[in-house]
Amino acid sequence: MGQWSPGLKQLPLKALSGSSSAALSEGIPFTRQDYFELVDWAGHSLREDKCGAIDEQLPPILQRLGIKPENWIDSVSHFQEYFFDAAGTLFFLEQFRERKNKLRLKQADGVEPIGWIRGKGASNKLYG
Repeated sequence: MGQWSPGLKQLPLKALSGSSSAALSEGIPFTRQDYFELVDWAGHSLREDKCGAIDEQLPPILQRLGIKPENWIDSVSHFQEYFFDAAGTLFFLEQFRERKNKLRLKQADGVEPIGWIRGKGASNKLYG
């Protein structure tokens, strides 16, 4: 990777245009599916500067996790709306809530514990 130069103007990241034929000014001419396939392909590549690679025989990551692609897209597209402090399975969201409550109670007297955590509905949709 090249080094960043203070004299260079930093531009914001471009969005995926969703069309492989769109002009570059409209965004990167990649669909989300193209992007996921590229990330998966890169993870499978074996290079000298990597500890290893994803086994070629393994199915795609979402399939291994049992997540429907459309649910994953919905979740990452609305991440800040669906989740707040944490994201994960219902079990891990509940563990997070318990840890956060313990920390809150240590930091201040009389603080009410958190009774719920945002993201349970989205988590249930993703992980079942």
